[in-house]
Amino acid sequence: MVSEIKYSGYSATPSDYECPDGDLADVIGLMPDEGSLAPIQPPVKVMDIQGDHQLMFVHKGDTYTNFIFKDGAMGIFWAQQDGSPQLISTYDAEIHQVTAIGNTLVVLTSKGIFYALWKGVEDKYINLGQMPECPISFGLQGELRRYTDLDYESGKDTHKRFEVKFNKLETSNSEEFSDENKVKVTNQVLAKVNRFVEEVSTNSNRFIFPFFVRYAYRMYDDSLTHHSAPILMLPCTQSNPKVFAYNYDTEGVGASSISLDICTIAAELDYCALIDEAQRTTLAEWKDIIKSIDIFISAPIFTYDQSGYCKRILIGRGEYSPGNFVGKFIPKRTTFPTANDGYAIKQHYQSWDISKLAAFDTAHLSSEDETHKPIPTPGTVVELPRFDESEMLSKIRECASFYFLTSIDIQDLSLTRKKVEFEDGILKALANREAMTDDYQSHDTLIAKRALGYNGRMNLSGVQRKLFEGFDLSSMVSYVNGHEYFTESITYAGPNFLTSASRAGEYISTYTHLKTDGGLFTLRKRSSLLMSPDPNDIYYLYYPDTSAEKMGFVIGVYANGGDNFDNQENRRYFLEPHSFLNGAVYFSLKGDVNNYQETPVASDGLLDAKNKIYTSEVNNPFFFPLLGVNAVGNGEVIGISSAAKALSQGQFGQFPLYAFTTEGVWALEVAANGSYSARQPISRDVCTNPNSITQMDNTVLFATDRGIMLLSGSETVCISDILNSEESMSLYDLPYGRELAAQELQLDEDIRKEPFLEFLNGLNTGMIYDYTGQRIIVYNQQKQYAYVFSLKSKRWGVMYSDIWKGIPSYPNAYAQVPGIGVVDFSIINHENVQGYFVTRPLKMETKDILKTVNTVIQRGYFNKGALRSVLWGSRDLRSWHLVASSVDHYMRGFRGTPYKYFRIGGFFQLGAKDRIFGSTVQFEPKDNNQPR
Repeated sequence: MVSEIKYSGYSATPSDYECPDGDLADVIGLMPDEGSLAPIQPPVKVMDIQGDHQLMFVHKGDTYTNFIFKDGAMGIFWAQQDGSPQLISTYDAEIHQVTAIGNTLVVLTSKGIFYALWKGVEDKYINLGQMPECPISFGLQGELRRYTDLDYESGKDTHKRFEVKFNKLETSNSEEFSDENKVKVTNQVLAKVNRFVEEVSTNSNRFIFPFFVRYAYRMYDDSLTHHSAPILMLPCTQSNPKVFAYNYDTEGVGASSISLDICTIAAELDYCALIDEAQRTTLAEWKDIIKSIDIFISAPIFTYDQSGYCKRILIGRGEYSPGNFVGKFIPKRTTFPTANDGYAIKQHYQSWDISKLAAFDTAHLSSEDETHKPIPTPGTVVELPRFDESEMLSKIRECASFYFLTSIDIQDLSLTRKKVEFEDGILKALANREAMTDDYQSHDTLIAKRALGYNGRMNLSGVQRKLFEGFDLSSMVSYVNGHEYFTESITYAGPNFLTSASRAGEYISTYTHLKTDGGLFTLRKRSSLLMSPDPNDIYYLYYPDTSAEKMGFVIGVYANGGDNFDNQENRRYFLEPHSFLNGAVYFSLKGDVNNYQETPVASDGLLDAKNKIYTSEVNNPFFFPLLGVNAVGNGEVIGISSAAKALSQGQFGQFPLYAFTTEGVWALEVAANGSYSARQPISRDVCTNPNSITQMDNTVLFATDRGIMLLSGSETVCISDILNSEESMSLYDLPYGRELAAQELQLDEDIRKEPFLEFLNGLNTGMIYDYTGQRIIVYNQQKQYAYVFSLKSKRWGVMYSDIWKGIPSYPNAYAQVPGIGVVDFSIINHENVQGYFVTRPLKMETKDILKTVNTVIQRGYFNKGALRSVLWGSRDLRSWHLVASSVDHYMRGFRGTPYKYFRIGGFFQLGAKDRIFGSTVQFEPKDNNQPR
């Protein structure tokens, strides 16, 4: 009888008794290919690898292909195919992964994300590192402005005080006007006040009302990131401007008119970057990424009610507080009681009593000349319509709209105080300017283990957030550098307890306490003591996370990482979530601070976000907006892959990403705004090895406890079921198998295969997708062999392997091979391939019948002598015996003992185009009239 055996791929199931004839039990060097067994060509060497360099990524662009390596010293190098490695940077951290978006290299480490920029013109990478912080201090420089505004050089009036007429007063001062007088006084006063505000503020690019300033990095794609805290600027802390009255304190009851003057401090905004020259140089290296630092301001927070009524006249009584100006006062007067007095006024930024500033700056004017009469102290004033105090405080606390003012090029940042210049007319139509976006955790350090670039977006998984330690204290408050007070005639410059020379070399630590879902955290930020404000000058504090509960300031010596505590100087400020911003705020104009009694211990600030995927803006891997943060179930996201196949008809591209979690696989949907959202779990199969996640054209492969799963659309199929077995068979288990391997292939060591699920288990396993050859290579760093899956035949083969790591780089299939270098499996190598194969037990349709084989002819396309044959026989599928062998593909002229089952083996040396199809077996059944 003759049986034609057609060889197929490697398999371990079903059992030997049930398996079809032609399956292979052991093989090296062959894979199924279009109905035959084809030699698996070795890869082509692309480049050498020096020392302990490890291939991490292949960075491709239109005009370059750069191979990225890391070394044992945690450094990142790059090299082109014919070049030598060049250092990009070293990192004092474990390097998890390297990837890229466009020409930006993204390095994921245990200390966060680092960046490098490929400059093709210069043929090198510019190491950017991590996005730097740039604390900026903002301050005010104010001058006295009056309705009676005098030219101090000529002594001439440019305006005169104005008269307000009303019905004769019938009550004493500080009592409310009659209803009729309220209307009369209000109509006359507010008309002048509104005009005055327009002239000295809106038309003059100056500020007289409280407002906020905030700044952020303007990225190359016009997005904003690294927002500062909103900084409360205080040209005044109470109702403003001041309407001073003359002679009313002598006329009182019976007056029917009064002479008034309007007064305010009109301030310009200045700034100073709180960095040194080295830090400015580092920031300047980001000039291709950060276009500018953009400054935004809020609309002025009016301190008087334009729709209200003037109710009364006040004569310096206790209920009247003129309020303070926080900034640097620039006097108009040129003569002072003492030189020290003038010096103190000019040099210090502090909180000033506006009434006393006004009196000081007009003290030299003639008291006899009614026109030039100085402003009295504390002053008699017409009380402007006031907002309810709670309403006023609420307007400040809840301010959340900021409008673009101007830009500062990062290369032009001033390290000394400099006025902020902006175009005329901006304050007139501020609300029509660009509105600032809010910030979302951009100051936090993202620590990700894995990343996937897809459609120009960077997607991070395995994420931890290292919480932001907080803003530099000097960048959160209006700049002050002194603490002075007035006597009757001169100003005394007294030392601030924080800025005393005796405290030089000390630091102030800001401790921010957060209560999050991940636990309690205490974060520490150190700032220079000499640049920090007096606690009495702190009105507004901000931390960019609503979970912050309080801030504490500790003054101490910066030594050995600790602080020396002195509870007399320590302060505590309680924070509340901001109503409209993603942050927590402290706000008070009353200085209601508490002693900081506790001894804080800073935590590491690491907060797990492992069930979340962070997605960047398009073509901007530096910015991860709120809309790009998606929670995927409750388990850890261990990997992400893309797919572009529809889940059902009409849904092409609806679910472009798969998230592999410890709970299964989720599909991510594209939302209307272009972001992703976790739509639904599509499989409960859990990926056991993130290194195994392999994207193909429209499918994804990943390893599970069941084997290798192929995910297509919303369905998963195990493609390795045929390999799963608790035991594996090896050539070396057969009689003379070891000797034949040594003789025919010069193999001294066993290439013994372990059960496939054991091979697949662990992080040493990975997959390589060869797009050109349409095959999947499954390797294990610790094994000398790798499994090869043919996408054409859907069957398995096995190859020699010493692959250390595969690197996807469509359409190439790169890998690192120790001792060889970087190789490419997608390029055909036309070398001869040697190896062997052994079939699974052949039954030849006479499964339980004894038979003798007298001829075996191996069929295929190969040269004579390229394939040597062996035949084994068995009666029980356990004990095998060598029946025959030959020096070529023919075995003839033998009979021997009859067996029920046979195995055919072959040792070969084949060229790239050679093929093995199967065998023709001639046999004779024995005693087939009874079962055995």
